[in-house]
Amino acid sequence: ENIQGPVARAYFNFDTWSTYEWHWEVVGDGNIFSTLGDQIVWEKALQGYGEPELPRELLARSQQLETRKNGFRYGHGLEFGEYKGLPYTYHEGATGAWKATVARFPDQKVAFITMTNSGKTVPSMQTRQMIDVVFDLGDASENFITKPEDIGPFVSDEQILGFYVAPDNFSFEFTKKIDGTLVLKRVGRGEIEIVRESDNVFRQRYDPDFRQKFTKNEKGEMVVTAYHTTHAPFSLLRGDPDWSDFSPVSLNGKFTNTETGAVILIEHDSGKNYKVFMNGQENPGVLVDPTKLLVNNYALEFKKDTSEITTFVLSADRIKNVRFEKRPK
Repeated sequence: ENIQGPVARAYFNFDTWSTYEWHWEVVGDGNIFSTLGDQIVWEKALQGYGEPELPRELLARSQQLETRKNGFRYGHGLEFGEYKGLPYTYHEGATGAWKATVARFPDQKVAFITMTNSGKTVPSMQTRQMIDVVFDLGDASENFITKPEDIGPFVSDEQILGFYVAPDNFSFEFTKKIDGTLVLKRVGRGEIEIVRESDNVFRQRYDPDFRQKFTKNEKGEMVVTAYHTTHAPFSLLRGDPDWSDFSPVSLNGKFTNTETGAVILIEHDSGKNYKVFMNGQENPGVLVDPTKLLVNNYALEFKKDTSEITTFVLSADRIKNVRFEKRPK
């Protein structure tokens, strides 16, 4: 809450470079402000150098994966895996345009740290490019596709409109305003204007590197693939849900998780938009089909008991199927 000394502010470039105020009460997984010097001190302590204040047994345990399930590869704030055959632990993420990646190779006793305050740089890619150079693992440029490699059949503005959802429940909504402007909306973010680049490729007006390519899969369903210099391409599918006999207010209610006592209150706002109250804070939610409501990075999937919706399960990146049951208000 009270950071001492100067802070490298976060910047992004939407036609012009700009910074912004950041207010967020979450601490722990994100919103930690550090420096490269502090990170190097931490890495030295993990490798046995110096006289850290924390017990060495605790430091060693923090780097180990404790699991009760096969295939679980996350623990103590670390992800466990392999990079080009080399075992490593890593963590990366972003708080606004502040972004960082840490990758540790215990066998080689080498750690890679990338920190940035620019929304236009890509620590995840930059770090792995450094790893390729230091360990002589070859050129990895083919792994970082940042734009469509070919152009497909023409799609009209009207053909691309609607909700698209990725397997991890991230969503795009493409809409068209009265003046003809095409807009992309993402849950929890502001809307952005897009313009046509070619027959089936569109781009953000003020960030030309953010492109969306529209194609159809073997079932004839519309698919959009998103490209940018800051991430690998990913695809979202536009479904064709059945909205007949659906009542928007059927999702309204107070839902409780009996294990934790957490309470979520859902209120229909307008159209497919909802107000979702978590910990007393209002969050916008959007309904992508009659049983799935997306709220920030959460997906709420509703289930019926006879003809009435009485439960939903909540999932996100690192939690799955947390059950909430409807309770009297």
